[in-house]
Amino acid sequence: MKNTLLTWDSYNNGFYVTLQTISLLYEQHDIRIQEVVYLQNDNLNEINLNEFRIFKNKKEFEAIRKKLNAKKDKAASDHIEINKHLERLEKTYKICLDLSENKLNPTVTQKRLNIRSVTHYQSIYEQVRQVLDDEDRQDRSWHVNLSPGTPQMHAVWLMLNMSGHFPEGTQLWATQRDRSKSRHAKPTLSKLDFLPRTRLHEVWSVKYDRKFGVRIEPERTMSSARQATEKQLRIFAPVPAPLLLMGDRGVGKTTYVEQIIHPESRAGEEYAKRACGTFSEELLRSELFGHKAGSFTGATKDKPGLLDRFPSGGTLFLDEIHDLGPSLQRMLMHVLDTGEYYPIGTTQPKKAVFRLVTASNLSLPELRQRLHSDFYDRISTFIVQVPPLSQCRDDIQLFWKNTWASLGYTNKGYPLPWNQSLQNYLETHPLTGNFRDLQKLAHHIVAFYHDTMRWENAITQALESLTKWNEIDTDLNQSEKENYFQPDKTYEEILLDFNRDVTLWAIRHYGSRQQALEKLKISSGSFSNYYNMKGRKNKKS
Repeated sequence: MKNTLLTWDSYNNGFYVTLQTISLLYEQHDIRIQEVVYLQNDNLNEINLNEFRIFKNKKEFEAIRKKLNAKKDKAASDHIEINKHLERLEKTYKICLDLSENKLNPTVTQKRLNIRSVTHYQSIYEQVRQVLDDEDRQDRSWHVNLSPGTPQMHAVWLMLNMSGHFPEGTQLWATQRDRSKSRHAKPTLSKLDFLPRTRLHEVWSVKYDRKFGVRIEPERTMSSARQATEKQLRIFAPVPAPLLLMGDRGVGKTTYVEQIIHPESRAGEEYAKRACGTFSEELLRSELFGHKAGSFTGATKDKPGLLDRFPSGGTLFLDEIHDLGPSLQRMLMHVLDTGEYYPIGTTQPKKAVFRLVTASNLSLPELRQRLHSDFYDRISTFIVQVPPLSQCRDDIQLFWKNTWASLGYTNKGYPLPWNQSLQNYLETHPLTGNFRDLQKLAHHIVAFYHDTMRWENAITQALESLTKWNEIDTDLNQSEKENYFQPDKTYEEILLDFNRDVTLWAIRHYGSRQQALEKLKISSGSFSNYYNMKGRKNKKS
C-alpha cells in the first residue's frame, strides 16, 4: 500500500511546508510517504523553485547560496529579504538531509489548477474533484495536509472527505504550533477525525468501492440470531483483547469487523486486513512483518509490513486464520505477548500495538485441530458465532435490498426486483453460500433482464437457472443446528425455530407445500403457523 500525501502549495512558506509534513509524519506517526501530489493555484515563486531544486539535488544548495550572497553584496536594500530567503533554504537543505538519512525520497507530481480565486468555493471544489477523479485510488493510503491554503480550501477538503470522494481510511492532518515555545521548535502534526456519516457519503462509497462487499445494517436487523450476535459484538468491541469470529463463508464476518468491532473500539486508528489463505507462508510473513533489502531472493528494497502501521494502536484483521502456518503462529504469539516483532533480515525489534481480530469458516473442533493450542488460546479471548442466512429469514428482505445496492445496481437505476416467486425462493432456499448466494442471484437477474428487458421474466429465468445448476443440500448443516441454542432464546422460541426449519426443509425435499404437508402428517393449521413464524414474531414484539 503506497502512502500518498495530497497538499496545496503554501503561498507564504512554499515547498518547505510539504517537506516538513513528510518528516513529521515519519517522526511522530511512523508513516513513510512514498509520493506527493502537489497542488498549485499559481506559478511558483523564486524561493519555492529553489526549494524544489534542492529537494531534487542537494548539491544545488551551495550554488544557490553563493548566487544569493553575491546578489546581496550588490544590493544593500534587499538584505532583509535575501537573508529570509537564505534562512528558508538552509532549513530546506537540512530537512532534505534528514529525509535522505531516513530513506524518505518520495516522488512529487505537480498539479497546476486554474481556480478563480483562493476564496472561490465552487472553482476550488471543481478543480480538486477533477484531480481526485484523475488519480488511481487503488493500492494507495491517502493523507491530506489541511494546513496550507485558505479557510475555503480547508472547507473543500472536509466536504470532499465527508461526501466519500476519498477512499475509506483517508487521513486528514493539521499542523499545530505551541505558541509558548520558540518559533524554531518543531510543530505537532495531529490527526483530524471528522467524518459524519451522510447519505451522500454512502452513495459515493458504493460508487468507488470496486470490491462490492457485503453490506449489513446492524441497527435494522430483526432476527433473534443476528440480534444476539450483534449484541455480543458490541459488548466485546470496546475491550482491546483478541476476538475470534466463527461462521460459514459469506455470512458477513468481515463486514461486522468493519462496521462494529473496529469503529466501536479503535475509531480513528489504523485498520488493516488480510486473508491468510491468499498468501504462501513466506509471502505472508513478509506482508505482516516486512523485510530488509537483500534478506531473500527478490528482496531488492526495504518493504514495510502491515505491523508498521500500528505504532500506537489499531485493528489487524486476519481472515481464514486456519490457513496460518505453525511458524507464523509462533511469531504472532511473540508479538501478542511482547509487542515486538522483527522484519525479515534484521535483528532490531520494532514495536506494534494493535487489537487482533481473526475469523474462520471451520467448526470450532476443526479449528482447534488446525491451530497450535497456545496460539488458539491467545486469539480466542472472545468468540462470537455469526449465524448463516438460513437462520435469519426475518432479515432476508433487508439483506436482499442491501446486496442489490452494494453491487451498484441501485446507483445504475435498476429497481429492486421483487415478486412472490423471488420471495418464496429466498424464504425456502438453504442459501449455503449466504450473501454470496444473494450476489449470484442479483447478477443472474440483471443478466436475464438485459436479454428480455422485462423484470418478471428475468426473475423467472434467473431462478430456473440457479435451481438447475445449484445442488441443494436437503440436510440441516451443523451450524444451523448450533444456532438454535442462543443464550437469550426461550424454550418456545427454540422449538418455533426448529419447526419452521422442518417445514422449509420439507418443502425443498418433497417439491411442494402440499406434498410436505402430507409427508409430515401434521395439520394444515400447524404447518401454516410454523411456516409463517415471521409474522407471529412481529406480532409478539
